Amino acid sequence: MNITDIPAAQKPALSMLIEDHRKVAKLVKDYQSEKSQSKQKEIVEEIGLALLAHTEIEEKLFYPWLREKDADTFADMLDEALVEHTAIKDIVKDLRQMEPGDELYDGKVTVVSEFVEHHVKEEEDEMFNEVIKRKVDLNGLDEQMKTMKEDFIAKHAQ
Repeated sequence: MNITDIPAAQKPALSMLIEDHRKVAKLVKDYQSEKSQSKQKEIVEEIGLALLAHTEIEEKLFYPWLREKDADTFADMLDEALVEHTAIKDIVKDLRQMEPGDELYDGKVTVVSEFVEHHVKEEEDEMFNEVIKRKVDLNGLDEQMKTMKEDFIAKHAQ
């Protein structure tokens, strides 16, 4: 999804979520090309924090907003997204307790990146397109999301 194609009423909130998606994708590429295990650990910590902050704003603000505006359209998409979030958060939790070089560490990074890639594709190609198509008013949501994200990162950054 191209941010420039998003209508004004949805742009601030959807752009924030899309930027989060792009940031995690870049961090995964950084991890894959990094040879230093200490740098890999830093990158995985950054991926984890970004994902946890992102899921927090989606679960507590964005998804409830969509359910309130149009539950019939979004219920199934949101339910699936929440299940995906649970899987992603579980792997992030595991990774935070592990070190690069540990058995399954690289595998868990790969799986979480694949889950995220799948999740992003569904959100951007399906959910966000429905938000735009149905002209769901997201005005004001972006400021709440920004504040929650900043607070979450401040509280959970190591």
